[in-house]
Amino acid sequence: MADVGYKWPDGELPYEWEWPKGVPRDYDELVQDYGDFVARCVARYNKVDRNFKDLLQEVWSKLLGSHVLEKFVESGARRLPVMLTAMEACDLLGLEWLQWKKAMQSKKWLPGPVDGTRCSRTALFATADLVDIDEAMRGMSRPKRRVRPPFSARGFKAYVQRAVHNHFANWCRTQSRRYKEQLLSPQAVLGQQSDGCFRQKAEIEDMSSWENSIASAMTLDEEEVVDLLGKLRRANLDLDSDKGAEVLDYLVHQGKACKDGPRRNVEVLELLGQGNTLSEAIKKMQQRVRFRERLKVKVGTG
Repeated sequence: MADVGYKWPDGELPYEWEWPKGVPRDYDELVQDYGDFVARCVARYNKVDRNFKDLLQEVWSKLLGSHVLEKFVESGARRLPVMLTAMEACDLLGLEWLQWKKAMQSKKWLPGPVDGTRCSRTALFATADLVDIDEAMRGMSRPKRRVRPPFSARGFKAYVQRAVHNHFANWCRTQSRRYKEQLLSPQAVLGQQSDGCFRQKAEIEDMSSWENSIASAMTLDEEEVVDLLGKLRRANLDLDSDKGAEVLDYLVHQGKACKDGPRRNVEVLELLGQGNTLSEAIKKMQQRVRFRERLKVKVGTG
């Protein structure tokens, strides 16, 4: 099914839904399936080996306490695909197929399908139009219970990784910092306390969002990348999707990999916003880089 195109408003959901396949049903299963993955995430952030076990236990405690499974599934239940088939529309609206078919035949003012004929079981309808129909039917009795179309576990791994990152960032902001070799923000200020230990005086930089992960890689040509985050939002990326995670991973590593990384990131985002895929954007950006290099050689030798 297509990517998410509609997010149901907060509050009680009007339909029933089942636990998505691929998402652990309980936290024992989460530890079994994602234990190694969480440990690798923590090891990547932590710079002091003797802290690893305590920090890993702290992160797991926070994951369980924050109900990470329930929040992901509830969030996914609120997100609907861009388009639904006629049969899925019947499930969402709580209608029998004959009722839906009759309505499509007699009520020409109802939105037609995006693809297929009005009375076809496989016709595709825009989810936004179906939500409008559902709103118009408010207060009317439905012949059957309203059921959400099945949704998958796509994006769950990235969701867990972001949760681990946020809990680690919160731990950094609240823990006393005794050892200088521990990970500290460049803006952190240490001061000696009455017990002789050095502790953080200024708050560590907020690392709880993907925006700061990207911004931390932008160290050169700051004037050119002031609008970087705005360009990312205008690229209409679903950051919970595999594509969004792939784009963010590329931008972070590209920004650190070469001296003109920030400029390349801006060009990639502009190309993404124009409708290019990530691979197409990278290819076109690299073509621009090669052109600039050839131009420099010509100017330098001329």
